Amino acid sequence: MQVVVKYTRIDATNALDSAIGTKFEQFTKLIENKVAPETVLNIEVGRDAGHSKKGPVYFAEAQIVFGAKSIYTHEVDEDVYVAIDKAATACKRQYL
Repeated sequence: MQVVVKYTRIDATNALDSAIGTKFEQFTKLIENKVAPETVLNIEVGRDAGHSKKGPVYFAEAQIVFGAKSIYTHEVDEDVYVAIDKAATACKRQYL
């Protein structure tokens, strides 16, 4: 399985890469033996366009299609790391 990460209106950093890898690791281990090797998990992390400086300005989005099943989540929060955690948790919850 491939994991593709896209950053929108924020800079990619080692800390964000590490957080994404850590948070989505359980989910990828959970499904890796049940999906084809060419399956792609798309993750997008970023800052909402035109949003004020307060409130839930960051988002984390994940999408994967395998077989007849599709998982999609879009989570927002004031903290980008919390949004990533929420998205990974939502993916696991939808799969189970």
